[in-house]
Amino acid sequence: MNEPDEPTLTGPVGERFRLGRVVARSFAIWARELPLLLALALVVHAPCVAAVECLASAEAKFPEAEAAAPGSSAPADDTREYGEKVSQWLRQTDRIQKASLHLQWLFAHLSLAFVTFAVCARLRGQRAGLRESVRGGLRRLVPVLHVSLCLVILEAALYWGFFSVLWPLVLRSDDSIDRMLPYWPLASVSVVALLLSQFWVAVPAAVVEEPRRLLRRSWRLTGGHRLGVATIALLVFAVDWGTDRLIAVASTGLPVPVRKGIWWTEDLLVVSLTAVFAAVGYHALRLEKEGVDVSDLERVFT
Repeated sequence: MNEPDEPTLTGPVGERFRLGRVVARSFAIWARELPLLLALALVVHAPCVAAVECLASAEAKFPEAEAAAPGSSAPADDTREYGEKVSQWLRQTDRIQKASLHLQWLFAHLSLAFVTFAVCARLRGQRAGLRESVRGGLRRLVPVLHVSLCLVILEAALYWGFFSVLWPLVLRSDDSIDRMLPYWPLASVSVVALLLSQFWVAVPAAVVEEPRRLLRRSWRLTGGHRLGVATIALLVFAVDWGTDRLIAVASTGLPVPVRKGIWWTEDLLVVSLTAVFAAVGYHALRLEKEGVDVSDLERVFT
């Protein structure tokens, strides 16, 4: 017997969720709808870009040590005072960078609401324009904002908890830190991706279904496929990391506004690709476990 918050099955169980099929279909839709997806990501990310740039402008410059008078040495008190200034600058910079990162996480989840509408229309054999997609996303903004805030809190707790707990263990290990550091980002992202894979389709569920127990709903849909979901997250991370490295090399010497524009464009591309993966994956999971195709989800388009 179905629980009241669970959708009623509308057909036979569909074909199995296949990682290769989800990846191929996601890239195909992303390439075909790229202008629309970028426009949607830009509309949602505009406040994020403004907020992050304001935070960056508020970041203080690195404190410079005052030069000692000729023929004299700086007293110990001055050295301690300079160390305190550096420590204060590091704390302030760390807070600003964390705030910027959390803002980007939040707006990435919000972008998924608008992209989900466009992707669902494409899966139905239709095409939603920019206005229709924005309107469809805004209709579900309250539940999407609620679940997005929950996900950002979970991500922050896992990500920073992972660093605060395991990083001291790395420092105490007998292995060479120089050998371990190159693998540290991949290890941290892998663990966090695997732990968060159970909530991968919470935002698409908030767009398409009733806004109740969405995290639990995502946990049920992703059951049995969380390793595949984590693999998709690592694939997106690899794409993001690779393009970051290319941009860092190719943009050397360019003016700062141009470099920032390139970085933000790359961020929009990755956000839109991540959103397409989640929307297509949500459709595939519902088709497998409930036999519910996008053509049956008329409510989201009305």
